Amino acid sequence: MGAMAEEYTKKLRVKGLKMRVDSLDGEESRIVIYNLETGKKFRLDAVRKVAFVSDLVPSNRQADGRVITAKIARAISPTGKQSEVIGKSCSEYRFDLRIPHALSSGGSILERESGTVCVSQSIAEGLELTNFVHEAKRRDYAHAALSLTPTNSTVNGIYFYGDEPNVMVLFAKTQTILEHPLTLGLNPLLPIENTMKVTESNSDAIPEEVFQIPAGWK
Repeated sequence: MGAMAEEYTKKLRVKGLKMRVDSLDGEESRIVIYNLETGKKFRLDAVRKVAFVSDLVPSNRQADGRVITAKIARAISPTGKQSEVIGKSCSEYRFDLRIPHALSSGGSILERESGTVCVSQSIAEGLELTNFVHEAKRRDYAHAALSLTPTNSTVNGIYFYGDEPNVMVLFAKTQTILEHPLTLGLNPLLPIENTMKVTESNSDAIPEEVFQIPAGWK
């Protein structure tokens, strides 16, 4: 039996080295702010008016395994198709990622991500989003940029991005598979399938207080 489909929405606001993610999953809402400059993560509980502050953990110290960046295999090719999402033109690409992770307990797992994406490289706000991803990778805070990935990766889908300065994914249909040595030759783990679509985008100036803990909160 496959897993039940879940639908959720996210509102992303990015300004320089800061990003705020407001997500809604069913009736559960969540607010998280990332600050790459200070290396901090803030989780805001709007009901209790409490902020939880933690350090961003470098990718090579993540509990789910250190990415072996030198062995990442990344293949992206155009399909030749053009589409339009929210009134903006985008080009379709197929992609395939193979991301090995070294486990602290020894051994490794392979994360495989593949699918199709529709990408624009000319939308103004795409520059801000892509820069945040590049800075997260450079500072080794890959997990801070997971909300900007086209996949449902639980680990490091930001390796979809290369060096291009402006990559804004408007639509994606992908799957993620984790291969563990213990499962090879046996029944493989079920893939995690994901469909993502941008429903709104704008380049309005974002007030600085959006990325701050509200006054009077604990």
